[in-house]
Amino acid sequence: MWEVFEPHKPSSKLQALGEERLKKGEVAVLLLAGGQGTRLGSQYLSKGLYPIGSFSHKTLFALFAEKVKAASFKWGCSLQAAIMTSPLNDKAIRDHFEENDYFGLSQEQISFFPQPLMPFLDINGKELSEKGPCGNGVAIYELFASDIGRKWRASGVRYFTTILIDNPLADPFSSELIGFHAEGDLSALVTQRRDLREKVGIYVKDAGRVRVCEYMEFPEGEWPLHTTANLSQFCFSLDFAEQEHKKALPLHHIPKGGVIKREYFIIDFVERAACFKALDSSRTWTFAPLKNSVGDDSIESVKQALQKRDRLRWRELFLVDVENIFFELSPRFYYPDDELLARYKGQEPPNNSYIE
Repeated sequence: MWEVFEPHKPSSKLQALGEERLKKGEVAVLLLAGGQGTRLGSQYLSKGLYPIGSFSHKTLFALFAEKVKAASFKWGCSLQAAIMTSPLNDKAIRDHFEENDYFGLSQEQISFFPQPLMPFLDINGKELSEKGPCGNGVAIYELFASDIGRKWRASGVRYFTTILIDNPLADPFSSELIGFHAEGDLSALVTQRRDLREKVGIYVKDAGRVRVCEYMEFPEGEWPLHTTANLSQFCFSLDFAEQEHKKALPLHHIPKGGVIKREYFIIDFVERAACFKALDSSRTWTFAPLKNSVGDDSIESVKQALQKRDRLRWRELFLVDVENIFFELSPRFYYPDDELLARYKGQEPPNNSYIE
């Protein structure tokens, strides 16, 4: 039987330390966006092209890029970002950014690279002609193979975060996570599992080492005992990533729709880290994955989570109750400057609106 993994609790000191690193331009972000999003049933080639904004109708990619832009403005430096695509959606993603003038980012700030494809297997283990993305675990290898890692190092980057495109609550520059990371190899932001039905990887301690077990591989008898959920939101030291990027990861076999997909998972770097730790967080602020067309983790539930967080943010910034007002906040409100704070101080937001 595995031991229960207990994450660390947040503290007020972490944010200030993370902010110092951001001001120095020492942090970049890697967005994992190579998946097909088949459960969503969308017509889009990438889940990131889905227009999730309730009033702005901005895509997940637009929200991500605007977070990078707002954080860069707040911290006074051009924070670097990279996006892992796949050969199936790479052109559509690049075109989306080009058509929207990179959402205000400079082309020097953002890089793209595709992950490889891997043939599916039939139920007898025979390779098929159909292929799919080989998993987010290859992101670290491809980051250096594409020369982005070297570029980041030359620009002064010492750490980078990873986030998933399907989680619009993810903060690519979480100052708490960055401050918490200190000088370790790898750190993670985690939250508590919603319920026993939630399909999410879980942190456990196995023979004294921490690892993540994916939901499809989790032993049924262990499932009720462990509650720390994986968000795949990590903070890597660039040195650790470069040291580990060429080492082989385990290949996971996942039955899906009558075939077997083979994928590498970024969670397998957890076991590689000599110094790993995790920071607990409230899922209200950090986790609302877009997985399905209806039900849990659906378009509607994600929009509700975004609205709930925006209301909490308005109350936090301006001390005004907005429970019965419907609105959508620009990412700027999550990296606010003095001018923005002064503009809305003590005010209610306009109803049924997108607020810049």
